[in-house]
Amino acid sequence: MKVLNNRKFLWCVCCAVWAAGSVFGGQGAQGDSEDILDGENLLRSAFENLYSDNYLEIIDLVTESAGSRIARKSLQIIRRQDVRPAKTLIRFLEPILIRRTSILINERGDKPIEMFAFLPALKRTRRISGAQKGDAFFGTDLSYEDVEPKNASSYLAKQINIGETSGQCQVIEARTRDEVQSSYEKIRLCIDRESSVISWIEFFGSGRLLKRMEVDLSDVRQVGGRNIPFSFAMESVETKTKTLVRIRKHIQVLEVPESLFSIANLESGDAAADARKIKGIVVEENAGR
Repeated sequence: MKVLNNRKFLWCVCCAVWAAGSVFGGQGAQGDSEDILDGENLLRSAFENLYSDNYLEIIDLVTESAGSRIARKSLQIIRRQDVRPAKTLIRFLEPILIRRTSILINERGDKPIEMFAFLPALKRTRRISGAQKGDAFFGTDLSYEDVEPKNASSYLAKQINIGETSGQCQVIEARTRDEVQSSYEKIRLCIDRESSVISWIEFFGSGRLLKRMEVDLSDVRQVGGRNIPFSFAMESVETKTKTLVRIRKHIQVLEVPESLFSIANLESGDAAADARKIKGIVVEENAGR
């Protein structure tokens, strides 16, 4: 009888251990699921804040390199994003040597983003391949991929804890899905839960940190119901160079004609003519307020 009781005791212990493992293991799995859901929701809100409206921007780029060399560029960017697939047209305004150099970026649903560059000095248009997306964007610390419109559905994201304690800023880690072309293996972002503003982004490739973007939170402005950062810096870790990005003008508009986003307009149009074709200014914000 004593042996039977011992067997019963051992059986009860095993059942208790299994039950505890199921409970705590289940909580761990649930916690992981919650981190993923929370990360994806945060990323979606941050990208919707930046990539949901039609707008025209005038942007200044200042690149600081070794030996205190400074290169300045300015460009006009027009995005049509109220419907998908999104489209972007970028034209350089200054310096005069690259004026009218233009970039056309077209989303294509489930297909890879299509990108073309018109080089007026050579009078030709070339396609930017997926392998070139990580190349420097005209001598700045931005890449061609960095100026593409972003969509949260392109990423697998989860909330992580790396000791970030700056207010409501929550760190998430995002990896592009297998079917999405990217020059980065992952990015880390810190997103404010209330405003959906991205405080900083770290870009990783080949197992190491490549670049870090940091937003000037003192220059985030409400424009048409969105919280728009008007100033940020992108710094390359290996080259120790930095590009300061400053929005000079941000105009939200109702309608951007499809005709702007053609190869014909890329090659024959100009920034002023493009600006005249957009319709219905919703709100305008200038840096020099």
